Amino acid sequence: MLRLVAFAVSMLAFAAGPSVAQVYPDRPVRLVTPYGSGGATDILARTLGQELSRLWGQNVLVENRPGGSGAMGTEFVARAEPNGYTLQLGTLTTHILNPILRPVKYDGLKDFAPVATLASSPYLLAVHPSLNVRTVGELVAYAKANPGKLNYSSSGIGTANHLAAELFGAMAGIQITHVPYKGGTESVLALMRNDVQILFDPLPSTILAQAAQGRVVPLATTGAQRSMAAPDLPTIAESGLRGFEVKSWFGILAPTGTPAPIVDRLARDIPTVMSDEKVLARLKDLGAEPLGVQKEAFARMMQQDHETWTRVVRERAISVGN
Repeated sequence: MLRLVAFAVSMLAFAAGPSVAQVYPDRPVRLVTPYGSGGATDILARTLGQELSRLWGQNVLVENRPGGSGAMGTEFVARAEPNGYTLQLGTLTTHILNPILRPVKYDGLKDFAPVATLASSPYLLAVHPSLNVRTVGELVAYAKANPGKLNYSSSGIGTANHLAAELFGAMAGIQITHVPYKGGTESVLALMRNDVQILFDPLPSTILAQAAQGRVVPLATTGAQRSMAAPDLPTIAESGLRGFEVKSWFGILAPTGTPAPIVDRLARDIPTVMSDEKVLARLKDLGAEPLGVQKEAFARMMQQDHETWTRVVRERAISVGN
């Protein structure tokens, strides 16, 4: 019933046409980030909010709603009134991985209208020096010659770096064993101690500093192109595993039913402020790269991610209960 009402409101707003977008926003806009303060998602939200406030002459209020690996804040936005005054800075985890792996109370695709992406962040593949490998090809060859003997760490079951390693294992045809830890720092220390031999670590990675001291060996990054944070490293795809690409993304989404003129206004204004030099510098500091994908293309990207990770979870029998 609520969805029918939202749809009716959307149709009326659409009939009003340009006037809706012209007056929007005429009061403060709430931008929800489903994580705590201080992290990359929070910093991006506050950077975007500040620039949109300047552009609109209206406050954009960033609201942190952490909990449930981002599920609590995401559910809040899914149930919010679809009027353009409650938005979310969503991620691969909140809208794709959580609904696949956890019993969340929202549909990451159906309950949201994708507006525009802000940035993406690839991962870094690193190994322990004791393996004596320097390329992805050498790592795959070693793993095939030593099936089941290699372990990899992650920051937890169902996290993006866990699934990146599972996709890598599947595409390379190798057996590697998952050892989950309670956070990113612990997973990096495990690699340095040689408790595990492989790690996919988010960029910017603390591993790069450790590599200079010979404690770890970075092999490649996971994006479609080389990362600005590590331009000398090849991608996994160019290292022989064609088609391999894993990246975390950050994007703005609105509740389904948000009037189309408002979504269109947001889709125009967000890329405008994200192209500012100060914003681009902030992205670089975070190890993130600009990702200007809007509306339909954003929706297609989300659908493709959903299909990819659903397949990986099913084929690799991944469960947060394991």
